[in-house]
Amino acid sequence: MKKIILTLSAIMFLSGCSGKNTQEAVSEGNATASAQTETASQPETTKSSRTGILTYKSDGNNVTFIMDGRECNTVQVESDADDSFKFHVADYNFDGYDDIFIMTDKFKSTGVYYLYVPEKEQLEKTDALAVSDGNSPLMEVTDDNHLECVTGIMSAYVHNIYAWKDSLISLVGERKEYYLGDDIVCDNYEITEDGMKYLVSRDYLDSSDYLDSSEHEVIKTETDLDYFTVKGNSVFVMKGKEVIQEITDVNIIEMIDEVKAYVNEHGAVAPDFEIRDPECYLHVDDWDGDGHDDLAIPYDNSTTGESNKYKHYHYIPETGQYILWDELNTLGDRVEKYYNNPNMLHAYSDDNKNNTSEYYKYKWQDGKLVPCVHIHSSNKYDLNSVYDVYEYDENGNEVFIESGDGRLMNDYISREE
Repeated sequence: MKKIILTLSAIMFLSGCSGKNTQEAVSEGNATASAQTETASQPETTKSSRTGILTYKSDGNNVTFIMDGRECNTVQVESDADDSFKFHVADYNFDGYDDIFIMTDKFKSTGVYYLYVPEKEQLEKTDALAVSDGNSPLMEVTDDNHLECVTGIMSAYVHNIYAWKDSLISLVGERKEYYLGDDIVCDNYEITEDGMKYLVSRDYLDSSDYLDSSEHEVIKTETDLDYFTVKGNSVFVMKGKEVIQEITDVNIIEMIDEVKAYVNEHGAVAPDFEIRDPECYLHVDDWDGDGHDDLAIPYDNSTTGESNKYKHYHYIPETGQYILWDELNTLGDRVEKYYNNPNMLHAYSDDNKNNTSEYYKYKWQDGKLVPCVHIHSSNKYDLNSVYDVYEYDENGNEVFIESGDGRLMNDYISREE
């Protein structure tokens, strides 16, 4: 039975990428002895014995590389990581010679790679292992000659899988481990050269003893799944590798890039926005209670834009397609199902410029939405914000009811009618 590695107990603490520390730094005084000791621990030298074994010695920011017991070159690297986790030796380009990753940012687990160049008999710094954000994260070498970077995003592990292509690494796959209801699952993606991401399979993992073990058996695998994938300015509705529908004029990736720029500029986590995979921002729910999930796609956010805004798409089972849902898109910036009554909806809109907000409660009646309550908030960011409550008469006209503080709004929101 297949097994998969999973350590969900550390999900919320994982920052950046993880990897194995293959060798600790040695002081300059005992570097030669350390190199001799490591070499001696290898099998007795024969023609088939492995060469290309890298050791090193560290003196502050100066690192001297030693290949097969012979000193090569010395480099200077500034780092905030402890020596016990700073140096990682592996054959990162699969040429038979060890290379080295030196961590420079322990929070992000990023740093610099030095690859051994046999012709020059030295290690040279390279950006060939940089990923899409321009940083070089710590990678693990897999048994099938791929590189893997594990990132903690919200309540999931994302394993990005890279392969060498034209002297650079290229993203070729992804594994995402997360909770799906009460199950722990692992989604396995294939990523093509044009950036299309296909969900190849979903593994259901045995989580009965996940606190005691990091190895979990795959108890069931599903293929030919229905899912969404984001590429460029489009959301693709997929089944296996078949494109069912392309929804265009989508700016999720552009929005994420703007937030990343905000975070880099301000050096802080963006408010109300967690940087995740583009697909994570798609909201799926049955907003009209017809038994079929509908789709909401964000087009603005409160970090770099006006507020969190969504376009809703109604699923039409007769055609198997999603169409723009004008009825919901005119309600407000975002629409949510009422938690106690699936026949009711909340709609919210924010005006950050004027420091006001609007809240509406609707109910489905004979296939149409009927307004129940409207609450207008002025000075919404102040402690003494005022909430004006309106209800509707039999003709659909707003009727002022009362004004109050946040407790009044919460009272009206919690009412099921």
